Amino acid sequence: MNIGILLRKPFQQLVDEIHETLAIEGYPEIRPAQGIVFQFIGKNGSRLTELAIKAQITKQSMSYLVEYLEKEGHIEKTDDETDKRAKIFRLTKKGWDVVAIAEKAIENFETNCKKKLGVVKYKQLINLLNELDDVGSS
Repeated sequence: MNIGILLRKPFQQLVDEIHETLAIEGYPEIRPAQGIVFQFIGKNGSRLTELAIKAQITKQSMSYLVEYLEKEGHIEKTDDETDKRAKIFRLTKKGWDVVAIAEKAIENFETNCKKKLGVVKYKQLINLLNELDDVGSS
């Protein structure tokens, strides 16, 4: 099996666990595609273009995701004080609640990984993944 598949399987398990937890906690409207907005939005908000660049998707695709999350009350759009033509998107309280639930699901997933691998192997895995973090740029 190639490394891409080996890396993707646990990632997909994590994504599934996050979204199952969100649904149980009352946020079934959040789908994996919208997760990239939560992943890349800045603490004090972000411009649409910035989000699209970080997520490596088109501005139009990011606009669709942001509009949906705004309609659902997870983010709000405000004027950018440095450029009146631009808008800043910020998480609302509801959006921050989603982040907290997702972070808890990630902690649970990591705990399960530690149990399965053992602490020593888990730390080795994390160290190896950190080494590979910038493999494409070397």
